[in-house]
Amino acid sequence: MMGLTNLNSTHLSSAKITAAQDAIAALETALAEITINLSPEDRRRYGSINEQNKLFVNKVYDYNQSQANLSSPEVDWDEFNKDHSSRNNMETMISRLESVITRLNNAKTLHDFDNYQSALIDYSFTTYKAGTSATGFEDKYKDLKQFFVKKSTSAAPPEEKKEKSKNQQPLQNYEGVFLCFQLALNEFKYVVEYSGEVLYSFPTRLASVWRRLSVIPRRFVMVGRGC
Repeated sequence: MMGLTNLNSTHLSSAKITAAQDAIAALETALAEITINLSPEDRRRYGSINEQNKLFVNKVYDYNQSQANLSSPEVDWDEFNKDHSSRNNMETMISRLESVITRLNNAKTLHDFDNYQSALIDYSFTTYKAGTSATGFEDKYKDLKQFFVKKSTSAAPPEEKKEKSKNQQPLQNYEGVFLCFQLALNEFKYVVEYSGEVLYSFPTRLASVWRRLSVIPRRFVMVGRGC
């Protein structure tokens, strides 16, 4: 049971969450001067620096470093070298940020799954209790049931629709099924103390930083192309 309903029981402490949020805020502050926004047209225009072109740029850079006398005097090589250094630094940061975002998204996905499975268990319990006319459960059942109503897109005959409706009725008054469910429920430990919602903002904020960084390398390596 635990292997299916509690896929992620690793929860960051409040101190670690605060530390991570502070680190993201510090990163956003450090990169505040990067405000470049490229339109789709800009990306098509400047996005020709593929892997092959990167190798070409690196080879030109190597020649300029080792045999500057062979370099074109029409290129601002000081700016070229600054661009080359900046894009390398930003590429490293982007790679690290992508790794962090992937880990956060993976963890959040499992927290979402755990929450949803627990919510389904609670809905099944509510359905049973509503069938016994237990106080308060009927209203809760009606409130939760709305999330399971599917709109029909077929023109099935009335008899077929009626049969489907019977088959889709929530479990009510099936005491044998509920007893089996209750035994399993007793083994399930409610360890979902932290829903993972505080993690939701991390990927969003890091992705924002990533987008701001990712537009820089392309522009830097374009410098000097005309030479």
